[in-house]
Amino acid sequence: MAVGPEQFENGLSLMGPMIVAGDGEHSLLLAYEHGSQVPDAFVEFALQADRAVVLQGVKGNYYDGQKLTEEAPFETIWFQFAALTGGEKELSHAYRDFVLKYQSLNTQSRKPYIFYNTWAYQERNKHWNGETYLASMHQQRILDEIEVAYRMGVEVFVLDTGWYQKTGDWQVDTNRFPDGLRAIKARLDSYGMQLGLWFDPCAAAVSSAMLQRHADCTISWRGETPEPHAVWETEVSHRMCLVSRYSEAFADELIRLVREVGVSYFKWDAIHQYGCDDAGHQHGNGDNSSQERADCYAFENGRAMIRVVDKLCRECPQAIVDFDITEGRRFVGLGFLAAGKYFLINNGPYYGNYDIPVPPEQWINIFVHPGAARTRICREPLTFDKWIPSILFLTH
Repeated sequence: MAVGPEQFENGLSLMGPMIVAGDGEHSLLLAYEHGSQVPDAFVEFALQADRAVVLQGVKGNYYDGQKLTEEAPFETIWFQFAALTGGEKELSHAYRDFVLKYQSLNTQSRKPYIFYNTWAYQERNKHWNGETYLASMHQQRILDEIEVAYRMGVEVFVLDTGWYQKTGDWQVDTNRFPDGLRAIKARLDSYGMQLGLWFDPCAAAVSSAMLQRHADCTISWRGETPEPHAVWETEVSHRMCLVSRYSEAFADELIRLVREVGVSYFKWDAIHQYGCDDAGHQHGNGDNSSQERADCYAFENGRAMIRVVDKLCRECPQAIVDFDITEGRRFVGLGFLAAGKYFLINNGPYYGNYDIPVPPEQWINIFVHPGAARTRICREPLTFDKWIPSILFLTH
């Protein structure tokens, strides 16, 4: 939005993460790392009557009594500042170039691959054909899909949910893939295609070794651990807190899968910023209120995700991590784009987000049904491209 003198006089606050200023000859940009969805601000720009712009914390940035030690120092979010001669057009070009070429050390995330994901058919098969989500998740079906994907020019082939035996341990389900994905990987390799897999980073099945080793890292709320729930027709799972020691173990699982299975693309799903106020994790303690711990969890959630991606990519530079932001209350900001990319258009845009009537008694996922909404929605990432390359907002 454009800001005039009256907004400064009224003390307007603006949720970032970017603000641009100019006088017609020179332009400035200030941006910050943290991300969330409007209007849920953790950091904001405050406009002051003297024309100053102050970047201030709103909530969750730290917790009262947080100890500063050599092993666990306090670390602010990072900031970006740019200044150049020229207008907004020149500034946007320079910033876009920076984000594409220099912001991330994980350079694989910046390459323009063509992706395919099995989920679109899995969901359509469930709600259109009356099958289960995992009915098509077996070796022969996937080999057949690879043949078609290759003819279409697909470069990264992604198996969505159901390839694993149980969450947390992330071992290949040998009932569905008897050789542990070796035939799938060999076929992809023969066509010069890469293997991708779906993950819920916050899920660990009740019988998983991961949960047994990290039982203290389950999400809790008001002293209660939520009941486990089924994850897409697989074993019931507990929710795990990434702002705990569990995040290191999850990163190690991803590294193992690169080395043992040959996966190079990781689609992350179902990571929500809210839901944990546990006093025994890394976002507050018993001296803090439940609300303070919950806000700090929400603030630190995305930064924990970034650390996992960076650890993975240090060990496995060929890896790409993509985070699905189709749903609400997910970490959307510049920080994750310094590590990976976003999955902006799942086949999960829903009618409630658009001025389209909801069909009666039908599954309300737009992409399950034919129509012009598909192309209309898939063009939306281009609106970001002035500042942030649309390659970082994936559409399968």
